[in-house]
Amino acid sequence: MDNNKNNYFISHCLELIEKQFDHGDSREWSQYDFEKLGNDIQEKTGVVLSVSTLKRLYGRVKYESAPSLSTLNALANYLGSADWRAFKIKHPYKQDTPIPVEVPITGHQQLKPKRGRAWWIMAPLACILIILGINWIGQSEKAEVDASEFSFRSNKILSRGVPNTVVFNYDAKAAGDDSVYISQSWDLSKKKLVDKNKDTYSAIYYYPGYFEARLLVENQVVSRHGLQISTDGWMALADQDNNIPVYFKRDEIRQDSFVTVSTDLLQAYHIPLQPQIPVIRFFNIFQSDFIRNDNFHFRTKLKSDFGSGAAACHNIQVTIQCKNDGIAVPLVAKGCTGNISLFAAGNGISSEDHDLSGFGYDPGDWVTLEIVGVNKHLRFIVNGQEAYALDFPHEPADIIGVEYHFLGPGTIRSSEIWQGDRVIDLF
Repeated sequence: MDNNKNNYFISHCLELIEKQFDHGDSREWSQYDFEKLGNDIQEKTGVVLSVSTLKRLYGRVKYESAPSLSTLNALANYLGSADWRAFKIKHPYKQDTPIPVEVPITGHQQLKPKRGRAWWIMAPLACILIILGINWIGQSEKAEVDASEFSFRSNKILSRGVPNTVVFNYDAKAAGDDSVYISQSWDLSKKKLVDKNKDTYSAIYYYPGYFEARLLVENQVVSRHGLQISTDGWMALADQDNNIPVYFKRDEIRQDSFVTVSTDLLQAYHIPLQPQIPVIRFFNIFQSDFIRNDNFHFRTKLKSDFGSGAAACHNIQVTIQCKNDGIAVPLVAKGCTGNISLFAAGNGISSEDHDLSGFGYDPGDWVTLEIVGVNKHLRFIVNGQEAYALDFPHEPADIIGVEYHFLGPGTIRSSEIWQGDRVIDLF
């Protein structure tokens, strides 16, 4: 199939996705819109397309090559077709159909003509673009590989705790001339190229939680499995620029009936509080298969202990970690609620277009946060007042732990999750 026909089918496919996604003109999509589209595609097709891939498709970042057949199949499947070939049959190309092209310009923006109106460019320009190598459609389509010909598994060196080395064993000899990658989690942008003729790859996990490790051939996921790194009760760390955090000892953070990272403790580790405020994280990740995020009750009491300089908003984030999912709740000083986001199992809410003022609190005071889930309907209650309520679209998932982020020192006094008479009291 020639380049012009490929151009037509892909452009038409992207137009239909833009219409079905119903988030307005794609030229105005934000990072959140692309993330939401990626989530929608994964929900409907089971295929993960990264934000960078979607941005390339819509001309928002520089492109170097044509989309793979597996990507096109996922887009077609999202629109209700069995695969890319079925999509092309359903939307046949007509010989006299004008061919859309887009003209890249320098810088970070592109001049993109309005779809459906006067945006057809004359054939000579299309030829020039192809000669210059700008057109990314010209590569031949690759057939999908047979996932059954690959194997992928992993073993943790430690039963719990971090840092923790994980040894991946794989068989990817069937990849032929294609490149093979291993991704330690859902974030495919951090995938690592591995030798298809070998069978072992080791990696260090510096943070606890639940991860979905994946084996990829080019952009196609051929195997995946869940991997949980649990903690032995409460642990705390400070993020660092080199991605290797500073870990605090258990007896340094546990004080009677609460856990805390204090200013004195940070000073003991020579971690400055100004001008760059350290992000402090608390984790308690456990093995559980009986409390899910569609029906549960969570309650915690906590306090931000630092509010100077850039920490004036007393930012806190409380996350309920689930298998392949999560619920992330912001808490900030009352004057700072205009720049926060709430995420709940596929439903993202921004203060840009929603009233999230209920997540504000008085700095220096203890804050009580409750989350009540009934049949995928979540109510968020801050200091006894409902701050927000929503339904989430994802399938229910097991709750496997909690994670707290403080901008600077912070303290947690209580944290418990229950469902009926089944209770997990983390203190």
